[in-house]
Amino acid sequence: MNFGVHVPGHVLSYMDRLQPRIRGRVLDRLDLIVVNPTNATTSKPLHGPRSAQWSSRVGDLRILYEIDTDVRVIDIIDIGPRGDIYKR
Repeated sequence: MNFGVHVPGHVLSYMDRLQPRIRGRVLDRLDLIVVNPTNATTSKPLHGPRSAQWSSRVGDLRILYEIDTDVRVIDIIDIGPRGDIYKR
């Protein structure tokens, strides 16, 4: 059974500005995350103050998300370049 996904407006706005090829890769990765959000080949858990979050790499971009297993929803926190995403 797949998870639902909650994507905030600022993430949708960022995705609209991506090149179509890259946006397609991000959407493909989100499809994989929905099926298995803790798959070690597509994602990794973060540590420290972000220990409740997971990160998935798509080229130079990172998708940060949290998993709510009680209601089976994945909350996308942010998507952005590796150099900037962890500073937000």
